Amino acid sequence: MVHRLVVLEWLYKADQDFGFAEKSLEKGNLPYFDQISFLLHQAAEKYLKAYIVKFGLKFEKQHDLEKLLEIIIGHDSSLAELKEACRLLTPFYFETRYPGAGLVLNREKAEEAMAQVRKIQAIIREELGIEKEVTKEDLERENKAVDNILRSKS
Repeated sequence: MVHRLVVLEWLYKADQDFGFAEKSLEKGNLPYFDQISFLLHQAAEKYLKAYIVKFGLKFEKQHDLEKLLEIIIGHDSSLAELKEACRLLTPFYFETRYPGAGLVLNREKAEEAMAQVRKIQAIIREELGIEKEVTKEDLERENKAVDNILRSKS
């Protein structure tokens, strides 16, 4: 089983991406919807990977949320409820990064993406038993606990 610290690190990175996207969207007049949507995809990807890592599931390096979710569903079919969210968010990785992709994002689409990531976030957190945002202090506390365990064994 993977140590809790590794899972917390994935969640921390997901929370950082999500928080930055959320704050950027709240600013109101900033037209950076491609960047916001990309970060929302990244947050969703990291929430899914936190689950995958927690349960020691095998996965290849990839950014396709639907494929990551299929790995998760193979472990717990109840998480199939995230299929639509993953389907809607997957294009935001590929189509927000380069010109000519054809995806034109606006506030409405970014807000819909935010809602989908919130759904993924809530369900994954519940499954992992970690209900709140992971902070740097949480990581430091967990690191200290790991250090203490290692020192006591030496």
